[in-house]
Amino acid sequence: MRISILGAGSIGLATAIKWRAAGHEITFGVRDVQSQSAYEAIGEGFSVLPFQDAMANPEVVLFAVGMGKHDYHRCHQSGEHAH
Repeated sequence: MRISILGAGSIGLATAIKWRAAGHEITFGVRDVQSQSAYEAIGEGFSVLPFQDAMANPEVVLFAVGMGKHDYHRCHQSGEHAH
């Protein structure tokens, strides 16, 4: 299966390793493909493309982009969509 993972952090990478071991074709979508840190974090065996290109033809997409300094609870406790 062709899978695109948007975000190359710990969640995206851990999931990619498992899915690749299961025989899936993994492409990472990243903000800056020229960033050496993206390639160092991801390692060999994965395609690395800009977000838009990674979305060209996947069968599955995993959105694994971090929230920066915000935490999950804060996102749900303030703002127009707070519960």
